[in-house]
Amino acid sequence: IDGSDNNDQDVGIRRQGFTSTIPQTIESITEFQITTLLADSEAGRNTGGQINVVSRTGESKIHGEFYNFFTDSALNARDFFETKFPTGANDSKNASTRNQIGGNFGLPLIKNRLAFFGAFEHQELNRNQQLNFAVPSLADRNQAFRNAQQFLGSVSSLGRDVLALYPLPNNLGGAYGNNTFSQIVAANGEGTIFSLRVDNQLNVLGRTSTFTIRYNFTDDTSRIPAIAEAINASIDAKTRTQNLALTLNTELSQNSSNQIRFSYGRTALGFREVLGSPFVFQTSPVNDFNGDSRADGLSGPIGRLNLSPFSPIGVDTLTFPQGRANNTFQIADTFVTSTSNHTIKFGIDIRRVQLNSFLDRGYRAQLTFNSNTFIDATRGTFFFNSGADFAALGAPSDISQALAITPDSTIALRFLETSFFLHDNLQLNKRINLSVGLRYEINTVPTDATGRIEQALKQDRNSLPFGFVSSFARSEFFATFDAQAKFFAGREKIYSLDKNNLAPRVGIAWDLTGDGRTSLRAGYGLFYDQILGNIVSQSRNLFPQFAPVNFGSTNIQNTLLVANPAFIFFSFPGQPRQFLINPNTINTLGGATSQQGSVLGSLFALNSQFALAFTLPSNELRTPYVHQYSVSLERTFADRYVVSLAYVGTNGRNLLRVRTPNGGQFVPLTIIKAGNVGTILSLLQNTQRPTIGLGAISVFDNSAKSDYQSLQASFLRRFSNGLGFQAAYTYSHAIDDVSDLFDISGSPVFAQDEIGLHEGLKAERESANFDVRHRFTLAGQYEIPSKIKLLKEFQLSGILTLQTGQPFTVNTSLDINLDGNRTDRLNTLQGLVLSDQGRNRIGFAQGTNLTSLLARLIISNPQNGAIGRNTFRAAGIASLDLALEKKFVIKESNLRLRLEAFNVFNRTHFAIPVRVLEAPAFGSSVATSVPARLLQVAVRYSF
Repeated sequence: IDGSDNNDQDVGIRRQGFTSTIPQTIESITEFQITTLLADSEAGRNTGGQINVVSRTGESKIHGEFYNFFTDSALNARDFFETKFPTGANDSKNASTRNQIGGNFGLPLIKNRLAFFGAFEHQELNRNQQLNFAVPSLADRNQAFRNAQQFLGSVSSLGRDVLALYPLPNNLGGAYGNNTFSQIVAANGEGTIFSLRVDNQLNVLGRTSTFTIRYNFTDDTSRIPAIAEAINASIDAKTRTQNLALTLNTELSQNSSNQIRFSYGRTALGFREVLGSPFVFQTSPVNDFNGDSRADGLSGPIGRLNLSPFSPIGVDTLTFPQGRANNTFQIADTFVTSTSNHTIKFGIDIRRVQLNSFLDRGYRAQLTFNSNTFIDATRGTFFFNSGADFAALGAPSDISQALAITPDSTIALRFLETSFFLHDNLQLNKRINLSVGLRYEINTVPTDATGRIEQALKQDRNSLPFGFVSSFARSEFFATFDAQAKFFAGREKIYSLDKNNLAPRVGIAWDLTGDGRTSLRAGYGLFYDQILGNIVSQSRNLFPQFAPVNFGSTNIQNTLLVANPAFIFFSFPGQPRQFLINPNTINTLGGATSQQGSVLGSLFALNSQFALAFTLPSNELRTPYVHQYSVSLERTFADRYVVSLAYVGTNGRNLLRVRTPNGGQFVPLTIIKAGNVGTILSLLQNTQRPTIGLGAISVFDNSAKSDYQSLQASFLRRFSNGLGFQAAYTYSHAIDDVSDLFDISGSPVFAQDEIGLHEGLKAERESANFDVRHRFTLAGQYEIPSKIKLLKEFQLSGILTLQTGQPFTVNTSLDINLDGNRTDRLNTLQGLVLSDQGRNRIGFAQGTNLTSLLARLIISNPQNGAIGRNTFRAAGIASLDLALEKKFVIKESNLRLRLEAFNVFNRTHFAIPVRVLEAPAFGSSVATSVPARLLQVAVRYSF
């Protein structure tokens, strides 16, 4: 905003709330500039578009406006998946009301010297939202119990209690068919935005100057109805953002000027537990199993339950609870000078960033029952079963939790970003302009002001905070400790410094005809990105201050989940029984300091699947960068029409991705029945992990890349005689290895072959998740002419959007290649029926066996699916938005009434369908990508 930084350095987005999603009200903006490609060398730090908003100033006269935007469910169409439930419910839509009221005011404080402008807006959203989830039906549960009886001769009481945590379907005609459980939950929000700006004309040392002070404030409270599409996963978010900017513009001479800016930005964000969505829950209490003098359920305390391929239960354990306060201090100086044929500017931009946060990452246990395999050797049959079947057996694929010596996850990251730039716009002759520049960026490696991260990286055997009472446990402990030290590779900081970030820019503009009507432009630029603070902050749980463990249970327990860390205990000679977790705590390591080393060593020795599972960036983490280049031809005719044709391309290199090079967290299981009773086996052994002694490590590295090529055409009619419009068409293809650092709807973030069994990461290179092959937009504005006074001052505007759908990947919920991740893809498309109409995009040919679509399960030689990533396409978008406005002139004031209609024809836009092969409603959409028709009315009074 006004050239000053207004970004959240932790997650890489603008400072914003969840209801009020902008830091500056739209009505307080004079103009905004979006540079989609090839910004000059003054801009950097990001590989994508550069956005700069210019705020409004006070003027020589008092002026202002008040406005109100309002919409209500009574005005809007019903969403396609907002169904009536239970059967016989009334036909009323879920209540939803949004009211947005605000105003701004400007005046001169000292005529021609000092001006003030202020803006305020309050937005209130009262909304009930229908959420649809996939849950095991009664038939699914009964079948799971029959399978348990058949293979093991009994039904697990633990399994009954775990499955009882899932509600039964209550909306049989819903999104997931007979597996649909629907809830009406609150999704309310309230946000306030205000900004102040003061401009002062000064004379500094005889130089004409302008000193500007601007302050932005946002306060936002929102209810997020469901985290990661999980049942009972609502959470309240409280966000407050601030930005203060001081700018001094000085005219040094007729040809030279200087601007110096100082800004301070802050985002404070916290989340609160919501009634009905507890952070910790368990099955029905039975007895005291963990020594806290309270009755426990057979599952023990858990924070999240995953039952593939159904919806999970509970708030995400890796992301919540959390709170953070981020501060950015920026000082920048830009000097500009002009000669007869040169315009030169150079400057410096320095930002000091503080990221203070707590994130109780993995403090609460996560329990996962995955789809796995059953083998009946007595009949020679082999088939797959869902997580419900393995829940009925009491056999989880993963139990993960971060144990803590002291459960304090607070860190305080500090780093400095420094950029230098020099740019010259050179007029070679009357028809050719050349633009050249160079930018250099250097960012220090984040350090933790609390010292916790660096202490963990430098920890040696002689400085451990606890002792040992068992030589065997001591040996097991140091085997794990040494494996981690080997992985750290002697680093003393979270990653090494990247110093060589030079970014050249060059561009040329050629007036082909000499009359200023036909121009050819070409350019190239190198742009560096940032390494998000969120990447570093995920490394807060390093051993030995924390012991993040993940493991699977290969022991069938009909009555108790003995592998829940809360139930694990140890007995050392001459000492009382010691629980792994201190009673009355969530994850605090049990035992006295003199015992804790032995407690951890004994834990690592219990089972080959007990192992550390921390997250860490690669030691050689480099700054991501993108090559941008384009060639365009533009022609102006009749003084109002502009047609252009451009080739635009980018190549992203050293892009960030998250990997599991030591295998994933989920343990593939199989049940083999050779007699009357079956046996459960783990198919992923620790000896198969590349780094023995460590578990499912997550690593952020630079192994990803992307390429984008496009042909872009546009036709513009400048606004005149009451009409203006612009049409644009893009034909493009975006290819990459991975499209985001975190799971998104189109495909999993992890590769199919993370540990390189066969082709490894090479097989991931396909169309990007956000690839849109064809996109057409038409935007226009028309002042309706009329000789009738009452019908004058009407204006019609609209936007038409047509685009093809985005790609997505079909995965199985099974781990066929046995690498510990649920990212395996299909092996063939034979047996699938594809459609490009309606909500059902993928179906099955008659008689298709799901196992025939997958690679063979070969334990001695695991196989990957042959079908590529992002092979399928979701539905496209065809939407028209219109607005009709009437202006009433009242002396020097005016009143505007406005009606806005979004998705005018109420076209249902189906989102990416369910893409897990074995899941309920596979191949069918269960949500929409564009809301149903929405009408909004507005009134604005300006004076």
